[in-house]
Amino acid sequence: MSRIRRWGQADQLVEASRLSSLILGVKVVSVYRNTDQTINASTMTPISFSHEHIDTANMWSSGAATRLIVPEDGIYIALGGWSIKDSATDNKRMAVLFRIDGATYRGGGEGSPANTTQAVVAGNMPALPLTAGQYVEVMAYHEQAAARTLWGGAIYNWGVLYKLV
Repeated sequence: MSRIRRWGQADQLVEASRLSSLILGVKVVSVYRNTDQTINASTMTPISFSHEHIDTANMWSSGAATRLIVPEDGIYIALGGWSIKDSATDNKRMAVLFRIDGATYRGGGEGSPANTTQAVVAGNMPALPLTAGQYVEVMAYHEQAAARTLWGGAIYNWGVLYKLV
């Protein structure tokens, strides 16, 4: 809980996750997966998130754990990334992409890890007009020889959907 004071009123306690919404009217969700997830080779796989850092507009639900849901019409950006826990030393490509409504890919990022440590990739979806009810998924992909493990934990994988206007 955070303490805020509105002009001429006594202090009020407000949940930190709702503070930015109250002050700025921001529509944002930031999520992560707390446990490992298998990512098969050469297969686009949506990250199934398990926890949220912040969600000011009910944009994520554990019942649809891969989806970041657009609450109202507007211009949105998405950010995301993931880490391979058991990367091989084969310099094969890994990527993060953003899939809209289960069909259209927009934006992303890629890299070719040269060793078994710090195999991380991050990217973004460019600002796009989206309508209420649409959803964005953060997709993990790699071309290593076998299935790999997405590292669970808030610092190893993430997804963000943010309304600009």
